Amino acid sequence: MFKINNIFLVVFIILIPSILYSQHTNYHLGNQVEREVSRRINSSGEVFHTGFKPLMKSKIEPKIPTPLLVDTTSKKHGIAMDWLVRKSFKEDLFVIEKKDLNIYINLLIDLKQGQDELDTSSFSQNTRAFEIYGDLGNKVSFYSSFYENQAFFPEYIDNKIANNFVVPGQGSWKEFKKDGKPMGRDYGYASGYLSFSPAKFFNFQIGHSKHFVGEGYRSLLLSDNSFNYPFMKFNFDFGKFQYTSLYTEFQFFTTKYYNYHHKKHGSFNYFSYSPHHKITLGVFEGIIWKTSDYSTYVKKFSVNFFNPVMLIRPFQYGLNDNNNIILGLNFKFIPINYTEIYGQFVLDNFEFDKLGGENGYFENKYGYQVGGKIYDLIFDKIKNINLYLQAEYNMVSSYTYSHKSLHQEYSHYNQALAHPLGAGFTEGIFIANLNVYNFYVQFKINSARTSMDTLSSNFGSNIFLENVIPEQTSYGNKIGQGLATTINNTSYTFGYIFNKTTNLQVFTSIQFRDYSNSLYDRKERFIYFGIKTSIDNFYYDW
Repeated sequence: MFKINNIFLVVFIILIPSILYSQHTNYHLGNQVEREVSRRINSSGEVFHTGFKPLMKSKIEPKIPTPLLVDTTSKKHGIAMDWLVRKSFKEDLFVIEKKDLNIYINLLIDLKQGQDELDTSSFSQNTRAFEIYGDLGNKVSFYSSFYENQAFFPEYIDNKIANNFVVPGQGSWKEFKKDGKPMGRDYGYASGYLSFSPAKFFNFQIGHSKHFVGEGYRSLLLSDNSFNYPFMKFNFDFGKFQYTSLYTEFQFFTTKYYNYHHKKHGSFNYFSYSPHHKITLGVFEGIIWKTSDYSTYVKKFSVNFFNPVMLIRPFQYGLNDNNNIILGLNFKFIPINYTEIYGQFVLDNFEFDKLGGENGYFENKYGYQVGGKIYDLIFDKIKNINLYLQAEYNMVSSYTYSHKSLHQEYSHYNQALAHPLGAGFTEGIFIANLNVYNFYVQFKINSARTSMDTLSSNFGSNIFLENVIPEQTSYGNKIGQGLATTINNTSYTFGYIFNKTTNLQVFTSIQFRDYSNSLYDRKERFIYFGIKTSIDNFYYDW
């Protein structure tokens, strides 16, 4: 009689020989990388489900192959020069391609030096890393990377790091010192996953990484703002329909990283429907499960944690449950090629019987996003020249993502799982990016209005405070209540991309930051330059 693990082994062996596109690794989440992939998708006329990222290469490349970045067929400069051109402008650094085995290896860096022009303080980044990815046969792919970092951050970022015990998006740190004085932050992190596609319509991934739901610069549902987390992801793709289930383990801690980490778990479901290549609609469900009593870690998994059918649990438990439930909608519309209109709606809790009378009930927690993109203002009429424009507006009401139970908020590693500002804010974003061959110039402005919370006052912006009767009253809550704060970030970046495979580039950037309220007004101006492989997003524009 077969044991259950023997049955799985037989099924695995039977499925291996079928022919599939073999690159089941994901595109990187970095904005420049994602923008180029989305541009190709937008103008292809094909149906793609792009709401749940990262996107997988085997779903994209067979329909719209990556264009050659340079002509590598000419040998007029000799073999050595041809090799140098390919490695500098097109290829991975090390490549092993065999019949049933492909391995690609790259060295990654982020070397940056900068200065605050107003108080002459300096900051720097020294990151050395590598990535290795590849394919084992036609069904199994893998990815792994490791980063080692030492950094000096601008004051506003360093204060956030000290308060939250983590580098935004990059995990825990320890101080490195000189002459007994704290000098900087030392931190390292790894990511990786195994991707298995036994059939064309199904993919399974297990690993340690991040995800992003939406089409915007921000996501109000699930973003890559927080640190990497362990996950299992199941993806079913049936042409016009796609269904994704994601299971995760999250952590939080209240002192330094080496002390006790409390754990909680998340399950996320996303259903996408695309009746036409110009229209995509998505429904999102996210639940942070209370799987620990927070004094000693005791796994208390409800069987419903493993239920992959969405919307059953909100109807069963309601939104205001011990498990923090988030619901959302996501949409994308392509009016004409190279343009896109997108948006989101997030619902944390809503009590319809509180709609009458005074507005601003603190348990009515929601948010929305509207935005538009033009991937190429000249509609690809001039080769190697591209002008990208994006405008986006985000609003999240006070107390959204927080919870009545401490440490049950919508977070991981002391960072918000959605927007870096937490809740209780409005934000406008505008991005203009001009590419001329491999040169680029980018202008970006973020303007936000929020409130400043402390440990003793909760006006709805700090999602890590317990969601109890607020400082104001149960009614009349609004964005900017308490200590109204405005944050303006403007940046100008100039760069040259050497290799689009790793997004290796040299750059210089100027950033203007204005943070002000009735008690505090600080204007900062940073200038920095460096060389980096820009494949991830780290959000410092708050």
